[in-house]
Amino acid sequence: MDTLMRNLLPKGDKAVGLDGYCTEDIEQGDWGKVRLFYTGKSGKECEFEVNAAIAEGGDIVSGEKVIIVYESDGFYFVVRVDEVYKDIE
Repeated sequence: MDTLMRNLLPKGDKAVGLDGYCTEDIEQGDWGKVRLFYTGKSGKECEFEVNAAIAEGGDIVSGEKVIIVYESDGFYFVVRVDEVYKDIE
């Protein structure tokens, strides 16, 4: 990803809550890739593939839906969607 694209990525609190899906398996304590969906300032829908690690929970396999819980220095920490909503009835 070029520098311009990296500058367009949402950072910090703006990244929290973004959703996407895992494109490369992520094991606990390791990095993988996720594709994020994001609506830019112009209102245009954007997709980005970024490095991600598991914030909480078990391994994430390719194709599983994820949510960003925080971002730090361009790395995105995710949880599986089913982990977030498992306690809601």
